[in-house]
Amino acid sequence: MRNLAPLNTNPIDEFDSIRKSKQDPANSVLLALRPTILSRYGEYKTEFDKNTLQNIKNKTFTPQASEFLKKCYSDSTNSLNSVIARIKKNQPDHLRSICQFCGIDTDNTTDHYLPQSAFPEFSVNHLNLFPCCAVCNPIKNDYWISKDPNYRGIINLYTDILPTQQFLYVDIRYFRNNVIIKFRIDNPNGINPDLFQVIENHFTRIKLINKYNDKTGNIYQRVINSYKGKIAYIGKPDLIRTDLLKEVQNHFLSFGRNHYEGVLMEALANNNHFLNLF
Repeated sequence: MRNLAPLNTNPIDEFDSIRKSKQDPANSVLLALRPTILSRYGEYKTEFDKNTLQNIKNKTFTPQASEFLKKCYSDSTNSLNSVIARIKKNQPDHLRSICQFCGIDTDNTTDHYLPQSAFPEFSVNHLNLFPCCAVCNPIKNDYWISKDPNYRGIINLYTDILPTQQFLYVDIRYFRNNVIIKFRIDNPNGINPDLFQVIENHFTRIKLINKYNDKTGNIYQRVINSYKGKIAYIGKPDLIRTDLLKEVQNHFLSFGRNHYEGVLMEALANNNHFLNLF
């Protein structure tokens, strides 16, 4: 999970480009709405810059206006496709194919952070759009505020500065011939409590612990296969640990300190039982 970089273009210009591609009556309705959209975009940017999007209140639109605003996104146009393509292209190469909501699947869809159902005016505002996978997107759905309205329920990959401290952990236990691996999140390193609450809400909604636990077998076997039967590593736990930790550090540099795969590899590198299997 890594922060993403928002586009630095003016969202109202993109709204205008998409609007101009529409036929009447949509174009006329959207043109009449432009002063309202411009004002709302200003409100969004103010709260975006303060990382307080939870302060934005809903605005009521007529059913027709709401429909045309949503169709700015749901009806594919070259202008819309350009916005989505530029959002993805604006990210580092190694993050362009991975959903940063989960860190697992391909980012082949686009999520509206503030949902279209409640905020149709932000349907094509690039500050409200995130590349994500087709698994996370419907799970998140319209959820973004937790039961406590003071806390957002989903990490904002643009504005929430993800901590460099560890908050994702994994417990490894060997029982007879089996290994039991379970992920968990915790905050022993003093991450800001408000940010950690958002992280907890995000993990709960997206069901990340379950997702990561489902991946443990594949990761564990891959690491086992890296050393099993190789003469250079037989009876050399310190060498295995050193090599594995090098891989871990490179992984963290690419995908963040709390990427599930790196966290598990690091835990294995520090587990004596694992190191002495070879």
